[in-house]
Amino acid sequence: MNEKSSIKKIKDLFTPLDAKRDLPYLLSLASPEMSYELKLEWFAMLRAWIMAPVQDGQRSPHTRIRFILQFLDRHPEWKKNVGLVLFDMLKSCRGFSSFAYLGLFEEKGFVDQVAGLLLERVLPLPKSPQDLSEWLEHIFPERDDAEWVESLPIPVLHEILALIQQNSAHAQIFPHFREDLLAAMQVLAIQVASMGSTPSLWMRIGSPTLDQLPFWRLEQGISSVCTRIRAEGEDIDWSEINLAAIHVDLKACEMAMNQAFTYLQTNGVNTGLVLRMEHILMHLKRLGFLVNQLEATKEGRGNAHGLTLLAELIRAQYDATNFKQLLKGNLQMLSLRVVEHTGSSGEHYITRTKAEYFSMLKSASGGGFLTVVTTALKYGIAKLMLPAFIEAICQWGNYALSFLAMQALHFTLATKQPSMTAAALANKIKQSKGTKNNLGIALEIRHIIRSQFAAVLGNLGLAVPTALAFSYAFTKLKGYPFFDLDYAKHTIESLHPIRTLTLFYAAETGVVLWLSSLVAGWCENWLAYQQVPERLARNMRIRRAFGADAGKSMAGFLKRNISGITGNIVLGFFLSAVPFLGKITGLPLGISHVTLSSASLAISVVSLGDKVIPMEVATAALGVLGIGFLNFSISFYLALMVARYAQNISDRMFLSIRKRVFQLFTWQPLAFFYPNKASEDNEGEKLPITSHH
Repeated sequence: MNEKSSIKKIKDLFTPLDAKRDLPYLLSLASPEMSYELKLEWFAMLRAWIMAPVQDGQRSPHTRIRFILQFLDRHPEWKKNVGLVLFDMLKSCRGFSSFAYLGLFEEKGFVDQVAGLLLERVLPLPKSPQDLSEWLEHIFPERDDAEWVESLPIPVLHEILALIQQNSAHAQIFPHFREDLLAAMQVLAIQVASMGSTPSLWMRIGSPTLDQLPFWRLEQGISSVCTRIRAEGEDIDWSEINLAAIHVDLKACEMAMNQAFTYLQTNGVNTGLVLRMEHILMHLKRLGFLVNQLEATKEGRGNAHGLTLLAELIRAQYDATNFKQLLKGNLQMLSLRVVEHTGSSGEHYITRTKAEYFSMLKSASGGGFLTVVTTALKYGIAKLMLPAFIEAICQWGNYALSFLAMQALHFTLATKQPSMTAAALANKIKQSKGTKNNLGIALEIRHIIRSQFAAVLGNLGLAVPTALAFSYAFTKLKGYPFFDLDYAKHTIESLHPIRTLTLFYAAETGVVLWLSSLVAGWCENWLAYQQVPERLARNMRIRRAFGADAGKSMAGFLKRNISGITGNIVLGFFLSAVPFLGKITGLPLGISHVTLSSASLAISVVSLGDKVIPMEVATAALGVLGIGFLNFSISFYLALMVARYAQNISDRMFLSIRKRVFQLFTWQPLAFFYPNKASEDNEGEKLPITSHH
């Protein structure tokens, strides 16, 4: 019996409240003699009944609340008890900590936030019985609760207040809420003034004097208003309370923050500073709600606006305890740090005219030629039979030097494009205003696809014939093939799209390509934020040692090339380190790079000579196509999603743009692969406008 009882108690810990309980039974349970915990549980059960689906899975909380009020009118005793429970709970409830702190995250690391959230989920910290957040957590557990609370009809609200007020002789039922609101306003204003007074932020809003700093003016204005309201108490003359100046200061603070964000986007982002700025914006937003509540009270509509404030607190309570919201916020902070500079680098990979298209084709052809050299050196290093670690180091040097040579010669490697152009595309989408600019975004996507096609065509178009010619010439000169027969046969077999893991490795390579662009963007951002080029340009030691203009030349070189240099070195490291980790751990880790694979396939075909099996070559060629698709799609998708989080682009905008791209493709499909005259001249201006349903 004890065992069954223990199991039931454990089940109760994880069992949701029953929303199908009988309403008369629930209302009959209400009693002012209940403990605080039982009252909370009673409210939670009542909320579950209110939110239960009516029909076809639809909820109608407003209708159910009206039904409860009508039902109570027919049962005076229950009505009195329910009113007393509401009155007692609200009478003891304090809102200061919820107004001032709820949902306004602390400045701590992501790991600490996750650990705290998990601990709170498993073993919640008991809150004070007087804490409003305890109410919000138990009675409004879903974020959607904010919507029906905010839209609650005013007549229904008045009926609820009348139900509570029947137990109070005072017109102002809960005067302590106003004091909590005033105290929270002062605390928030003090925190904004403190966080907004750091030198790192001052410099990015124009280095104003203390009197010009809007954060300090805001704090002084709020302190003055709150002090006067407290001093006058119930006899306050609201006509003498001027809240307009506070609204002006709030707007000035927001403008200062926008100015600082603009500076960071141009000169590099620092996660710590962005975190502090986001914290300030969150405080300003909460202050706006509290000031609006005070203004609504002044105008005699405080109860109605109180629903808006309550809805904001419900959302804040949910977001503060939701892992998805926490992850989204931190990912946005991380991605914002790199996306701006990755996007600016990605602009160099987008062609918009026929001349730029052929320039990309030429540049990519050079990249294809160098890839054959890289493939040959890769085979040469493998034939040395070096220890695994030493071989990985040598392959890193091979890849990195090859990619750096491409950069120095202004050649292009097609697989590096997607992760760069995706960030540039997200920047374009963010800069667009409304759906009117969706055509421009669709045209930009066409430019990106066309540029990518040109790069692939250039890489493979020269890599394959160069590899064939090189392998054939080597065989003629040396009398034996470049690849030994076993290696050539294994190379062709390893590209089979079904019998091997080559497509899985291709997806891993897509992730690697994205990561290298992420590191490149981070490095460029770090140099910009730390003002390294400016330090080089003004460094006296460099000027004395190498001349007056040496520092400027070094700074210019760094600005132009640091992203490419970093990305190439990191990409080379990943391409060598991933197979090494797979070899020493036995895990399915490997690299399948489309240009390297196509060159290896071409050399293998010539090396096998008359022993080659055409069907196996055809299957391997299909594998190469699959590798290319996964290389490009995975890296582009990951870069676009991170950039999307950083720029906070909505699903609706993405859907609208996708429809535009499809419409543009059906109108001129060839223009997605080649810049014909019609697409260059019109650029979509004659695109027929169709309605989307």
